[in-house]
Amino acid sequence: MAVRVKKLSPALKHGGYSAIGPLPVEDRAAFEKLHRDLQAELRPDGPFEKDIVADIARCMWRKNHLDTLR
Repeated sequence: MAVRVKKLSPALKHGGYSAIGPLPVEDRAAFEKLHRDLQAELRPDGPFEKDIVADIARCMWRKNHLDTLR
């Protein structure tokens, strides 16, 4: 009888599509600074715009820290 191995999806393996900002091995303070700088520049008004700015911060962080995922 074959043994079934449960495989993790790539998003769970390396966190590339994670909804969180920095991974545990990354600098949380630097991510928070990026988020604050984006809020100061874009000046979101209301919860919807604040959520968009948070998404932008996470996407920019992931894009700029792709080396961490390798």
